[in-house]
Amino acid sequence: MRPIKESNGLVWKYTPTIALSGMANYNVHSGQGMQYPVRSYQDSTPTDIIISGSFTANDIYEARYMLAMFTFWKIATKGDFGDIAVAKETAGAPPPALLFEYMGDHQFYKVPVVVSSYNLTMDNNVDYVPVDVQGTISYVPTLVDVTVSLQTQYTPSKVRRRYDVNAIANGEAYRDGFI
Repeated sequence: MRPIKESNGLVWKYTPTIALSGMANYNVHSGQGMQYPVRSYQDSTPTDIIISGSFTANDIYEARYMLAMFTFWKIATKGDFGDIAVAKETAGAPPPALLFEYMGDHQFYKVPVVVSSYNLTMDNNVDYVPVDVQGTISYVPTLVDVTVSLQTQYTPSKVRRRYDVNAIANGEAYRDGFI
């Protein structure tokens, strides 16, 4: 994990593809004989933020970074469990909440997220390079395609106290992490 810590978080070297959408949910009401239902707003649901892109291992630094990235996704989708977690008093702790930043302050600024899934595609037509980690050798492919699904994870108190649709619309609330 050292390469990711040294870069102050997981950084995509190549520009990834990002898919984002939103959804407004409505309840449908219809009276006897009505031709058109009446819809009443229920809530809004941000859908997953889907990020996909490539990581390469063209040199030893990139190979170590890729190996750290593999570990990062494993950790980001695991809670704490078992006898060791009980001894550490961390049993039942969920996977970590992360901060997602991309494209500057007015786009994705410190958006609190959790990783709901990841997919690493290691094609069979690329070379593998050895990585020495504390005297053991692991092999990483020279190219990996990564797809990650992130879900927003706002605290109830932040939503209750700081959410303001007008401040989001006029740009005043960009530092609050709402999308």
